[in-house]
Amino acid sequence: MPHTPFPHRQSIRLDGWDYAGPGWYFITTGTWQRRRVLARVDRRRMRLTRSGRIVQRVWEALPAHFPNLTIDGFVIMPDHIHGILCITRPCRAERARAGGQQAVDATSGSLGAVVRSLKGNSTRLIRRRWPEVGRVWHRNYYERVIEHAEGLERARRYVAQNPEKWIRSRG
Repeated sequence: MPHTPFPHRQSIRLDGWDYAGPGWYFITTGTWQRRRVLARVDRRRMRLTRSGRIVQRVWEALPAHFPNLTIDGFVIMPDHIHGILCITRPCRAERARAGGQQAVDATSGSLGAVVRSLKGNSTRLIRRRWPEVGRVWHRNYYERVIEHAEGLERARRYVAQNPEKWIRSRG
């Protein structure tokens, strides 16, 4: 039997969904080893660290790099972020065949390209300031396709309420 390096990993992507096409997405990504480097709780309020402020600026700049992108709710927690974004029109991506499936070029405006940009640019800016930091982000991210207005409102509530839940659960 051939050895697979990550036998427990399964794709969380929605089968058959075009992640380069228009749609609303809820994303979550965590810091490397769940290090609490993005924010801290001070007097029962979430306060961004300098690294967290860098991540905030990179998030806010995403539409300037991806003209087919609109950003929505976003929150920075001590060891992860949640964000809602919308790809407003199809990407002008070069498409290539890969393993019998369509693969979207990494330079496109696909969801994967947007998340890579967020994580890559924030890592580069954080390391420029603090070269000793090492890894910033966990290697993958979670996404959920938001298919209707109720789902969008639920995601917005979740993002808005997440800091208070964190503070309540951790004293």
